Amino acid sequence: FLGADQLFDGEANKLSTGDGLTLLAFFLIFLFYTFSIAKSDPQAEEGTEVKVKKSYISILMIIVGLAALVGGGRLFVDASVSLARLLGMSESIIGLTLVAAGTSLPELATSLVAALKKQSDIAIGNVVGSNIFNIFFILGVSATITPIRTLGITILDYAVMIGAAVLLFFFSRYYGRLTLKRWEGVLLLLLFVGYTAYLLQQ
Repeated sequence: FLGADQLFDGEANKLSTGDGLTLLAFFLIFLFYTFSIAKSDPQAEEGTEVKVKKSYISILMIIVGLAALVGGGRLFVDASVSLARLLGMSESIIGLTLVAAGTSLPELATSLVAALKKQSDIAIGNVVGSNIFNIFFILGVSATITPIRTLGITILDYAVMIGAAVLLFFFSRYYGRLTLKRWEGVLLLLLFVGYTAYLLQQ
């Protein structure tokens, strides 16, 4: 709604400074809500009883892993953008496809490893949390500093984003009874492939 100004007042679509502050306000509400749940969750209290062995090697591995993810993602995005511009692709298509895929590689790696280790909370929470953080905090900070024009992003793109979230919620909470099944994952993947193919045809 904040980025679809043309639908409401006919002006160019953009995220203004006020829109950015609104997103940041929702991010603060989300943080307050999350911490409130964590404090009242009995499982969280049980988790504090587990002794965690501190290891400098683990800390070092986390730092090295994050650096590798950031560096690798940057190389992937820069190379992809250069190639896409040589092919004559628009910046909005580049952002929706190559850049989005490159910046999502850390989430893919984290969720895949968590799923293989049967740590479903991390696998799902990583994806959901990343999207909430990107929309509320990243866009909020960026738009607060300088207005962001969204002319290249269409209503269809917003609809696909919202639809994906609704499907994930429906699959995991109701139909699958707190389980995201393999065929549901395949369906989500096929929908993504179809959407990407549509973008490339444009």
